Amino acid sequence: MEYLNTTMIMSVLIGISLAACTGFRVFLPMLISSIAFKLGWITPIESLLWLGSYGALIIFLVAAIFETLAFLIPWIDHAFDMIAAPLAVLAGAVLASAMFKDMPVTMQVGLGIIAGGGTAGAVHATTSILRIGSTKLTGGVGNPLFGKLESLVAVIGTFLAIFIPIIMILFLLCFFIVAYKLITKFVLKSRPRN
Repeated sequence: MEYLNTTMIMSVLIGISLAACTGFRVFLPMLISSIAFKLGWITPIESLLWLGSYGALIIFLVAAIFETLAFLIPWIDHAFDMIAAPLAVLAGAVLASAMFKDMPVTMQVGLGIIAGGGTAGAVHATTSILRIGSTKLTGGVGNPLFGKLESLVAVIGTFLAIFIPIIMILFLLCFFIVAYKLITKFVLKSRPRN
């Protein structure tokens, strides 16, 4: 395939990794990516160069602060989680598309929506279920700790996605395996059977 080259493979790994991070937190990965674009650590496709502008950086900074604080308040975190779900999919699609270089525009957009949005949505849905489990086990008291952990994973994951994307992909696979085990053990176990 003429599009299969090292640059394209790396851009896909980075794009999917960044998208996954938006599933943990929507705006922290957008903020860090915007800084990375501004500093030239990575370069988005030409149509999404605005992601590295000062205006975008300021918007992502304010949104990241608000998002991080909202997830530290028990019960508000669940309400914000519902708002964040479609935003995570959208942010994942945009960040993934921004990294899909050396491809026709239709592939950039299509892969961004499917791979980026899909990955972000899967991560966000998984963390939402884990948050429900946290609420059930701790009565909501453990949710701020869970929120801090999500923020930490989003920040570290974004840097890994930018600099060592293969490690972030491996982390993502481990995350899904562990999350599946936790969900089946703690969340689904307590459901009443008919």
